[in-house]
Amino acid sequence: MNERTQPRFAVGVPARDEELLVGESIESLLAAADALDDPASAHIVIACDTCTDATPGIANAFARRDARVTVVEGTWRSAGACRAAAIDRALTQARVHGNLDDLWVATTDSDTVVPTDWLTSQALFWSSGDHAVAGIVDLLDADHDVRSAFGRHYLLGHDSHGHVHGANLGIRADAYVSVGGFPPVPTAEDHALWHELRRAGFICRSSVALRVATSPRLIGRAVAGFADHMHQLVTLSLTGTDAAATA
Repeated sequence: MNERTQPRFAVGVPARDEELLVGESIESLLAAADALDDPASAHIVIACDTCTDATPGIANAFARRDARVTVVEGTWRSAGACRAAAIDRALTQARVHGNLDDLWVATTDSDTVVPTDWLTSQALFWSSGDHAVAGIVDLLDADHDVRSAFGRHYLLGHDSHGHVHGANLGIRADAYVSVGGFPPVPTAEDHALWHELRRAGFICRSSVALRVATSPRLIGRAVAGFADHMHQLVTLSLTGTDAAATA
C-alpha cells in the first residue's frame, strides 16, 4: 500500500533565451521543493531549446550546486517538444526511485516564478484523487496599461476558471503518460494535453488558488503564445475595443 502523504514530483521547464529570469525561476522551484515533506523527492529538469544566450550556463550552475536540478539542451524549436523533453527526463529520473503510482508531473515556464507552496498545493489535488489541475497566472512587474488590460480580460470564477497555462499545470504521471504527454507542437501544447486528458475521462480541476507570476512581455519566444495574447489584450485596451479574450 502507498503510505505517502505527498507525491514525488517530476518538474519540467522549457527555456529559450531566458537569461534574465531563469535564475529566479529555478530558485523559486527549489524553494517550493524545500517546502515538501521530502524535499529530495522533486526532480527538476530545465530543457534549453536552441539558446543563444547565457540560459544554459545559469541553469547548469544550479545543477552543479543542487542534485535535484538537471539541464538538457536541444534544438527542438517547439514549445511542445521542449516541454515534453523536460518532463520525459524528469520522469526517467523519478522512475529510478519508484513507479508512476505516487508521481506527479508539474510544469511551469522559465520566465515564471512559482510560490513556495506551489508543489505542496498540487499535492493536495493528488491526495484528493484528481488527475490534473490547471492554475492561473499573475504578472511580474508590469506597467499600468498592461496590468489594466490583463485584469479586464482575464476572467476568473469564484473558485474555478477557464484558462490553461503551461506555466502552471500539474498532472498525475500515469494520466500524463496514458494520453501521450505534451504533443510536439509549436504552441498551445498545454491546451492540447488538457483536451486529451478530459476526453479520456480524467478528473481535471481548475483552481484560482494555484497561482504563479509570469513575465508580462508583449513579444515572446513562441508564435501565438502567451506574449502574443498579452499584446492582443493591450491593443484591444488602447484602441477601446471591449472584447473579452481567454488563454
